[in-house]
Amino acid sequence: MEKQQNRIKVSVEDVARVLHTLRKKKGLTQKAVADELGISQSNFSKMENGLLEPSAIQWMTFCQLMGISTEALLQDKRRQKTVV
Repeated sequence: MEKQQNRIKVSVEDVARVLHTLRKKKGLTQKAVADELGISQSNFSKMENGLLEPSAIQWMTFCQLMGISTEALLQDKRRQKTVV
């Protein structure tokens, strides 16, 4: 019998909200973040609006730029789920 893991569903809207919120908290422009990710400002804008998903590498690079681990974001998502 396989042990079932607690899985957290993260929607495109969740990702978009995190991208926007953390970028604003750091006081960075979309262009500055896009340059760090190696993409156009237009593509980063699409990510913030839930129209394009970041790749795993882009997500990890974004987290490094923001000074937060991907694990911390997932833990935050778990806390939000238990509160709601």
